Amino acid sequence: EWYPKMAGSYHLGQLSVFDNLKFRGAWGQTGNMPQAKAKYTTMGSSNIGGINGLVASSTRGNPSIKPERTTEIEFGTDFSLMGGLANVEATFYQQAIEDLILLVDEAPSSGASNSWQNGGEMETKGLELALGLNPTSLVDLGGIDWNLELTYYTNESEVTKLNVDPYNFGGFATFLGTYRI
Repeated sequence: EWYPKMAGSYHLGQLSVFDNLKFRGAWGQTGNMPQAKAKYTTMGSSNIGGINGLVASSTRGNPSIKPERTTEIEFGTDFSLMGGLANVEATFYQQAIEDLILLVDEAPSSGASNSWQNGGEMETKGLELALGLNPTSLVDLGGIDWNLELTYYTNESEVTKLNVDPYNFGGFATFLGTYRI
């Protein structure tokens, strides 16, 4: 698989109240490889009637499983103000994920409990903000350097396409952390 990426930035330098001003952007793709056991049905050792043997796993492998592919676009700016008093970093990103790798329930008649599938698509978007303050750049506190860093972020994800039947995932019961997918 090939996953291209490109990025660029433009550094304006010192401009008006900005000590340093930079704009940046990127576009790229990444892959998330399936686990090695996702492609093949594994065998586990077992004692059958007092004789050691092998038993097929209850999770069926999928020989046609593919890596997930994430396409991301990102824009941001970095700047500092007033002689280093404040530094700001702001980034917005949006991701589109194809071929989600899911562990899907199987019909009991199949002989397996579940199997690995490329089962859908998902979109993720978010904002990251970082603010750094250095009040000692304005006031001398006798050799004390004080830096304050604040970070804020948002992240929203939505499954936009599901190629498999809905199923429960995680937890112990519907009221103890199980999610309906």
